Amino acid sequence: MALFSDRFPLAPRAKDFSYGAVTAENLPWIMRRHILTGAMGTAYFNLTTGMFLVAFGNAIGVGVMEWGVLGAVSCFAIAVQVITAYGAGRFGRRRVLWFIGETTNRLLRTIAIIAAYLLVDHGFPAAAPHVLVGLMCAASFASAGAAPPWYSWLADLIPEKIHGAFMGRRDAWLSFATVALVIPASIGVDMAPDHAKIHALGLVFALGMAVGMVDLFMHRQIPEPAPACDAEGSFLEHLLAPLRDGAYRPWLVFTACWNFAVFLGGALATIFFVEDLRIRDHLMGGALVLIAVPLAGIMLTGRTTGRLVDRLGVKRVMIGSHFLWTILPIFWIVATPATAMFWLTVSSILGGASSSAAVNASLKIQTRIAPGNYRAMYIAIAACVGNFAGGLATLMAGYFLEALKGHQWTVADMVFVPFHVIFIVSVLLRLAAWGLLFRIPPPQFDRPIEKDS
Repeated sequence: MALFSDRFPLAPRAKDFSYGAVTAENLPWIMRRHILTGAMGTAYFNLTTGMFLVAFGNAIGVGVMEWGVLGAVSCFAIAVQVITAYGAGRFGRRRVLWFIGETTNRLLRTIAIIAAYLLVDHGFPAAAPHVLVGLMCAASFASAGAAPPWYSWLADLIPEKIHGAFMGRRDAWLSFATVALVIPASIGVDMAPDHAKIHALGLVFALGMAVGMVDLFMHRQIPEPAPACDAEGSFLEHLLAPLRDGAYRPWLVFTACWNFAVFLGGALATIFFVEDLRIRDHLMGGALVLIAVPLAGIMLTGRTTGRLVDRLGVKRVMIGSHFLWTILPIFWIVATPATAMFWLTVSSILGGASSSAAVNASLKIQTRIAPGNYRAMYIAIAACVGNFAGGLATLMAGYFLEALKGHQWTVADMVFVPFHVIFIVSVLLRLAAWGLLFRIPPPQFDRPIEKDS
């Protein structure tokens, strides 16, 4: 009896995971399919996380500290990546590793939301927050493990010379597709009466999960080139290769410093927007400002910034984009419930364009600076370093906000709450991390490892 039945057109089959060549003839189709599945995956993510998840969690009793724990665990779960990265580098089969990890992740998230919803609906509201956060934490391990094989697979599909341009075009289409789903979903939640909002959020989650599962099965049709596996390499050799690489190590230092600064101010910022700035009373407006506006910025600038990554080089693009990213918390500090939409719109426009360019450039470094057989491990180590730093910052922010909950201070007729203190520190640390970029030599691609003794 076959492991997967041919009777179900969406069911995975063994032949779907065999290696396939990438040629000049099928590359355009591969790029279009990557954009289509990416749009579905991004829509799934935005419909099941962010302000929708925060609104749902807050409604069932999830506290700031629990959100902080979830954010921190999601960061620390990245350690799983070194295992899947080693498997991808040693044995190949990156598509299988990604499919298993991401399917497990999305199923666990679906179960978490359904279980929390049923617990509240059947008279066990005290257990709902713990079940939601616990299962979401478990899902984060599966999601983390899926990333290095996927990015290594992507790097073998798209030629290095057009990497930035392709990712910019992909980001633009992903943003358009997300807006097309998120805005109507937000309108639907806003239109629901207060007693029915939790049910409306459940429908949004159901739509997101359905789109996400279809994305999984469509992904299997994208071919996977046979990787340059290193059958003789030990786990320790693969693990230490990025750390011993003298050209890559400065980027790891920058990643750690930058992620700590960004996560300190940004990881829990959505709670500040939803609660302190009263976005929860205007979810449609919040969706426009926090999701649609940044995505519009990506749609308008994604192709241009993608081409700049290829033409100007990643270092120049990172310096410019990270500076704009640095100043974003300033707009959150001056925002009040009355002016929130204006200042969050300004920050979202700058953030959408700058973060897209920064991530595009960073991804090119992570996927192109490494030799092919170590590529997945380079991606995993960068993610581990960045997310461990981000997880530590998230825990510190959550503890600080919980300890000073309810406190406020007045300075020059401005009222400051603990979130404002976090934002101020985040800006200062972002500026310090941004300064490190000027000291890092531009990366060289398609090169041997520069090992330091």
